[in-house]
Amino acid sequence: MSQSEVGAKPRAEVREMYTVRALACLSIVWLHSMQAVARLHPDMTGELWDSVAIIFSVGTPVFVMVTAFLLGYAYGVSRPLPTGTFRRRCAVLLPPFVAMAVFYGLLSWYIDELSWAGFVGQVLANVFLASYHGYFILIVLQFVAIFPFCMRLVRRFGWPVVFVCGALANVAWLGFFNLVPAQSGWEALWERISWLPFPGWILYFLIAVYFGMNYPKVREQLSKHQVFLYASTLGVAAGIVLLHYTRVAPLDSSKRLDMLVLAPLVFLCFFALGRRGNSPGWLVERVAEYSFGIYLLHFFAIAVMDSFAEPLLGALGPLLYAAVLMCCAVVVAAAITVVIQSMPGGALVVGPPGRRTAGGARRRNAPRQTQ
Repeated sequence: MSQSEVGAKPRAEVREMYTVRALACLSIVWLHSMQAVARLHPDMTGELWDSVAIIFSVGTPVFVMVTAFLLGYAYGVSRPLPTGTFRRRCAVLLPPFVAMAVFYGLLSWYIDELSWAGFVGQVLANVFLASYHGYFILIVLQFVAIFPFCMRLVRRFGWPVVFVCGALANVAWLGFFNLVPAQSGWEALWERISWLPFPGWILYFLIAVYFGMNYPKVREQLSKHQVFLYASTLGVAAGIVLLHYTRVAPLDSSKRLDMLVLAPLVFLCFFALGRRGNSPGWLVERVAEYSFGIYLLHFFAIAVMDSFAEPLLGALGPLLYAAVLMCCAVVVAAAITVVIQSMPGGALVVGPPGRRTAGGARRRNAPRQTQ
């Protein structure tokens, strides 16, 4: 969705978003690589491993915050979204969501030896309850849908009122589902209700939109307070590890209440890292370019690579082995994405291919565009 659709001159690229998107994507692949090692080889890991891994679940909130940031940057409160924006986003994002829902249903059927009824049930759960990691697509679509309404609230009541109300709603929503146990037999549905609706993500949305609307000011403040930002982020992350390790807050999910603090800090850290130099670098750009496909396919890639690389575990140890899984998963998922995108209808499976700039470099969802 180009800013030119608004009828105004497109704004300059936010180069930092390449780094934010790439590092958020890599955080998720690293998290699932660590979890794969812990799940398949529990004798070589422990509670500390799981406690450290949990902080990398921040990748999903940061990844979806990119969309909100770009909406705020491109439009803010003064530029209405072009007519049909939500419909066009659905046309781009929902086909890959459904395609991957079926694909991971097939993967479950093969790995777990599901019956035909079990396979159909898994696919339906993936599509209608987003019972696989592609649920982030539904969060992105909700962000696009609620953006005009939120901007109307900002124009009427101002940012402080909207922000406080959003923060209270987010804390109340996650607090309720964190503290109230599900009724027996309803655990799966209870979990999805806690994850999917926008009240569980509204604080991330508002913060990122505000950052986007105030991009120059954010850049200026980050240059002045980088040390404080990095120290605060490390402190919050260490606190989360401690709370999980001591079982005071044992939830293994990005829907923990303390993630509401960590995710915006990590977003700003990645943003600050993206400010270094005039270019994010070839590798960061490539990961950002294919981050959508990497995000969707890395689970499959991790499973495939583990089946081949498992003999290395004993020699490398769990940490290096997880790093091998992560690197291989990123490369394999990106390669599969490129191949599928080159096929007719490939965009319906893993999203559209990158567009070509005047210099010939492929760019997918360039940062001056909203996702």
